[in-house]
Amino acid sequence: MDTYNKIKIIDTAFGGYGVGKINGNFTIFVPFTVEGDIIDAKIIKKKRSYCIGEVIKIHEKSQFRRENYCEYNENCGGCTFGFIKYENQLIIKEKIVYNFFRKFKDFKINDIIFSEPYRYRLRAKFRIYKNNFGFLKFKSSQFIPINDCLICKKTIIEKINYIAKNLKDSNMIECYIIENENNEALLNIKEKFQNNFKLVDNIVGVKFKDKTIGENFIKLKHFYAGFNTFSQSNTFLLTKFMKIATNAIEQNDNVLELYSGSGFFTSEISKNCKAITAVEENKEAINLLKKLNLKNLKIIQNRVEKLKIKDNFSLLFVDPPRAGLEKNVIKLIKEKNFEKIIYVSCNPSTLSRDLELIKDNYKIEKFYLIDMFPNTHHIETIAILKNIKY
Repeated sequence: MDTYNKIKIIDTAFGGYGVGKINGNFTIFVPFTVEGDIIDAKIIKKKRSYCIGEVIKIHEKSQFRRENYCEYNENCGGCTFGFIKYENQLIIKEKIVYNFFRKFKDFKINDIIFSEPYRYRLRAKFRIYKNNFGFLKFKSSQFIPINDCLICKKTIIEKINYIAKNLKDSNMIECYIIENENNEALLNIKEKFQNNFKLVDNIVGVKFKDKTIGENFIKLKHFYAGFNTFSQSNTFLLTKFMKIATNAIEQNDNVLELYSGSGFFTSEISKNCKAITAVEENKEAINLLKKLNLKNLKIIQNRVEKLKIKDNFSLLFVDPPRAGLEKNVIKLIKEKNFEKIIYVSCNPSTLSRDLELIKDNYKIEKFYLIDMFPNTHHIETIAILKNIKY
């Protein structure tokens, strides 16, 4: 592939890639670069309107860079912003959000909630190979063995190290771990049960391909998590995130919550409203949601894309996956005329797309950027929308 010299990085794109120009005005995206870097790069993928590059040499380092963050940074596939000073990470994320919402008149971010940037992750997916634990190389299937991960809780690292040392694996194994504030953990190991395995050191439950031993859920503050349920990841921001997202709910609200999961937001919504109907397709999540014993909660187990709602609700609360809202949800929003919508998003691109589709009927009343994932390019936001007819 072609090589280009002394490319100036002028911006950062959503996804964490530095942006430069070659051959006049042809865009090149280069991971692990930041505005102000001057680099040599080779082209590893070329499209009609842009290309992807890989750094060969850095001639001048940006003032936004920091040194000695992590010995595995820029090698493992995790901390795509780890080489950037934390205060500049927040500036970049803010700029990315504003760029996605540049078509929205008078758009503003009301507040940016930052986090302790280290040891915040309470869940992670590791790879285990030949009694070592690690991750896959950035955009690769190559295994990168590590001794520590600076964004994971220290107790998680201790547990995954124990698992790696005691699993007699011949192939690479995927292992998901989630841990609560009492350091109790669940593990989901994509391997057959091994007879020598024992529950130790607050590992309270393990699911193998063919067997489960110990507990099948843990309590995390105000909700439950299982082997296959989604959970928010930042142990320092769980409560603040939940409170900000549900603050606009009032006692007389009748709430429809879509993509409820096992109830991270549901429990707090229930406290603040008249009634709530939660929709979720994951059976494990539904069972854990029932364990909360919320008196004003109705549960519907169904896929959101197949959902048909006949009842009327005053408020819609949604926390969809990265792909954003299903088409039938956009249709539902236009038909039901909710007074308010609270949209929690992990993807500002699909969020802006969805809000563009309903902006004739809803205006953004408040908007928050929550840095749930320091040292990565991921961006969590909350948009509180009000029906312009009310």
